[in-house]
Amino acid sequence: MTDAYIGPRHDAGALAPILAARRLQTEQAKALRPEVQLRRQLEMQPGPTNGQPGVARFTRALRENGPLAVIAELKRRSPSAGPIRPELDLGAQARAYTQAGAAALSVLTESAYFGGSAEDLERVALASRLPRLRKDFLTEPYHLYEAAALGADAVLLIVRILGDDQLRELLALAEQLGLAALVEVHDEEELGRAIALDATVIGINNRNLDTLVTDLQTVRRLAPLVPRRPGRWVVAESGYRTAADVADLPGLGIDAVLVGEALLRAADPAKRLQELRSAGSAAGARSAPALATATPPQPEVRTQASVRAQELPLAKAGPAPSVKVKICGLQDLAAAQAARAAGADALGFVFYPHSRRFLDLEAAQALVSSLRSLARDEGLPCPQLVGVFVRAPEATILHHVRALQLNVVQLHGNESPAFVQSLRHQLDQAGFTDTRLWLAVPCSHPQAARQRLAELGLGSRTAPPPVSAVLIDKMGPAPGGNGQPFTPEEFATVRSLREHAPHLGWGLAGGLRPGNVAAAIAAVRPDFVDVSSGVEIDGRKDPVLIRQFVQNAQQAFAWLETKATATETTAEAEAGTGRAGHSPKEVFS
Repeated sequence: MTDAYIGPRHDAGALAPILAARRLQTEQAKALRPEVQLRRQLEMQPGPTNGQPGVARFTRALRENGPLAVIAELKRRSPSAGPIRPELDLGAQARAYTQAGAAALSVLTESAYFGGSAEDLERVALASRLPRLRKDFLTEPYHLYEAAALGADAVLLIVRILGDDQLRELLALAEQLGLAALVEVHDEEELGRAIALDATVIGINNRNLDTLVTDLQTVRRLAPLVPRRPGRWVVAESGYRTAADVADLPGLGIDAVLVGEALLRAADPAKRLQELRSAGSAAGARSAPALATATPPQPEVRTQASVRAQELPLAKAGPAPSVKVKICGLQDLAAAQAARAAGADALGFVFYPHSRRFLDLEAAQALVSSLRSLARDEGLPCPQLVGVFVRAPEATILHHVRALQLNVVQLHGNESPAFVQSLRHQLDQAGFTDTRLWLAVPCSHPQAARQRLAELGLGSRTAPPPVSAVLIDKMGPAPGGNGQPFTPEEFATVRSLREHAPHLGWGLAGGLRPGNVAAAIAAVRPDFVDVSSGVEIDGRKDPVLIRQFVQNAQQAFAWLETKATATETTAEAEAGTGRAGHSPKEVFS
């Protein structure tokens, strides 16, 4: 029963109608998306703990944006303030917060009193790569499974509405799911309960949830009572509007401030956010010596789920080589934005009419125009755009390159060496010297693949090859992905093929998923990986799977380097996973 997860004082004051509405919302959500379905979705993917857990992303963001990080909130209204921004454009606001230097985003998902929805988390994820806190009245395990499935990095747990047993259970589940838990308190008794359960992230709310009255002295009174230890974070919440309001927070041991209404009502929310950050930085500089003694450097938080069999340890400090990621078969802006927000290096569009992922030129032009416009608005580079062609005429390929300004042409139809050479010449003659050619080669017949590479002169260093990268693909009856993973024998074939042209870029495609991409990278050490069906559910690109695939691929190389440094065994050296192994080339330059 849902009621079993609401604490003994849930019927007090202003919370009563909100919690009653929340119970009804939960019943409706369960009818549409039962918990067993959420669990199944999470089981299909490695979970937010693989590669870089949500808890690590969230706390790392607080650390890297200190001395006073700003968690910027997205909400349309509240019981205390009434309508704030009913017409709020979540994507535009999230992008503005990101550009202004927010450390993380807080997304209100309660619908009756705050005008939000669970799906708002996904909308924000498409617009920003910042960690996301699901802020809501979360009172039972279903809410956390839902948050994880929707891509949250952190969840709010309000001590005021939870009994100790329920709070303990939800904290354990959050750890299992790789979610950070912002444990919110308002008075000494609630703070004591949070400390007793060893909460990692403690939020001190200036707002009394019984009366909705805000008193900034609440944080000043409670912050000194929080025992500081490595890996613990303290967040100040509610009522902060001006630089003067936050100036003393770093000196109190506050690591972050959560601000919503003041930003949303400001004429220039980004400017207001920057003012708050600047005030926190100035205050942090004044109090740095004292804090250096009181708060030692914070280590990365590890979770129970982060030691699963496929888990990748977090990268060491400093730059590390990274395998590039291409998300292929994109057909709509939502999926392309999900890939872009996840950090994909390249986006692939299939121009093969017989593919179920086929995209016609007119639709591709609209999609690419929107992507480039969003990138310009954010001041960020657009991912590389790859057109996938199967036995298409030269004129068709050139027309697409000209119309879309493609960065890469990927040939996937066993095109002849003469065709490849001619296409390279035609691209150069048309002024597209920077448009690269990638050649897909199946690994099912190693001798034929070697012969094909030799015919194209790809093993020669004496003349520039017509292609800049080779994509080894486990092709089935039809060109493109068939969802079947590589076998160990086929990985060995890929490594042997690579020896024929080590100076080229090399990619891997075929049966890759979030859960196996790290093992594939360990076996082959490609320069890039290419995925399509492996990040789909029922034939549609899934934002959560896309994000997990990108994170796992990007973290895999750092994991291999860490592993090799710790112990480089003979087996690792033979498999090409030791320090002497290949470092990824830049395949997009």
